[in-house]
Amino acid sequence: MAKKGVYKIAGHTNPKVGKKTFYKVEEWYPETPLSDRIPAKVTWELFVKGDNGYESTNIKKKGINHFTFGPKAHQFTYKIEGYLYKPEGNSPMSMIVRPQKNEEPPKQKEKDIVGVSLTYEDGSKITKALSYRDRLKAIAKCEGMEGEKVVFTLWEDDTVKGGHNKNNQYITQSPATEVNKYGKATWIFSLSPTFISLANKREDNKKQHEYYVTAEYNGKINSSGNVNADNPGYIPPASKPGTPKTGNNGTAKPKIQPKKDTPKASTKPSSPNNQADKKGNIASVKLADGKGKTFTKTPKFGETIQVIIEGKDLVGKKYNLRIWEHDLVGDNDLLYNQIHTFKADRQIVYTPLTKEMEQTGRIGNDPKNPDRGEYTAEWNDHQEIFAEVIFLYVSSKSSIIDVGLKEEPKPADQKKSPAKKENTEITKTDGTCVLR
Repeated sequence: MAKKGVYKIAGHTNPKVGKKTFYKVEEWYPETPLSDRIPAKVTWELFVKGDNGYESTNIKKKGINHFTFGPKAHQFTYKIEGYLYKPEGNSPMSMIVRPQKNEEPPKQKEKDIVGVSLTYEDGSKITKALSYRDRLKAIAKCEGMEGEKVVFTLWEDDTVKGGHNKNNQYITQSPATEVNKYGKATWIFSLSPTFISLANKREDNKKQHEYYVTAEYNGKINSSGNVNADNPGYIPPASKPGTPKTGNNGTAKPKIQPKKDTPKASTKPSSPNNQADKKGNIASVKLADGKGKTFTKTPKFGETIQVIIEGKDLVGKKYNLRIWEHDLVGDNDLLYNQIHTFKADRQIVYTPLTKEMEQTGRIGNDPKNPDRGEYTAEWNDHQEIFAEVIFLYVSSKSSIIDVGLKEEPKPADQKKSPAKKENTEITKTDGTCVLR
């Protein structure tokens, strides 16, 4: 009976320890059906040479064709074999591998504060107006700084431009806080009513006080987004009865909608919501499914999508990412609105289409004036979503959160363990953002 399966494999016979090394099927037995000539079906097994010949290490990986040898692997001789059914133990379907020492010194990560977040003390997201009796938690996410100390500072933002400015009103400061082995430093504090008088030092009739937190290490500073606190001493200007609410220029305050000149990408190739960046900051924006593939049909709620942004010389720059549901009738619905920082010139943001987004798509962004006439839970073919990128030249800001003096504080969740995992956004250094 003619043999079937893997006949010959190829790969590095002297890999460096600590480095991932790939192997591949170079040739199949002629009688192997085409339906079986699939790399995902191949089992890769690692054997080690002992006193009685080669013995299995019990490391078997189906469809995974790479091995990373440990720091002492250069002291041994190994054999790698790829097969469909069972190992034959001979060449060329197997190969002898002798790992080599890796003389390259490990690269030291540059010490840096990569982000600062602001949440309730229990780590939950701030989703409503805060009370001046609430306890908050600031977390600095750091790289290469385990055991180092950072200092947190609470500021009141009273300058026109966004981001941290040393001319803003200093409120209070933390003691030096050590970065743990997970790269995080934490400061827990109360939003005290005594802060009101400090915030009013410069602008005593300002409607809202904007607070934010900075984390500092050896002159490097990173800031959180702002949270707003209503000023109890604010006296609104008199207005005539029946006068509509207006913006700063006296005109009727418009609803938030996509900007005309920003780069956009849609799930539909022929949509007018596909638009290049006229200013040239962003080379391309693309919407893709969770695996990075172009959409062949409209995504459904519960799926995860990718927003892929590419440009040049963007590392460290801030941008506002908005994801919209396009409505043929009425205003577009804003499903996602966050500010990110480019960690690489190619940025990938993974975004789940949540139940909350489904509700927004159903009723719109204004529950008091719900959308009518075109939404279906299955997202009919005429519906689409699109992403908008607003390039920023200033420091990152979180979404604005109102803080009311009379609001009750968020009750502590007695059921949650103090050791629970924090729900944070993780941004990898290769530019991939994973939103959880």
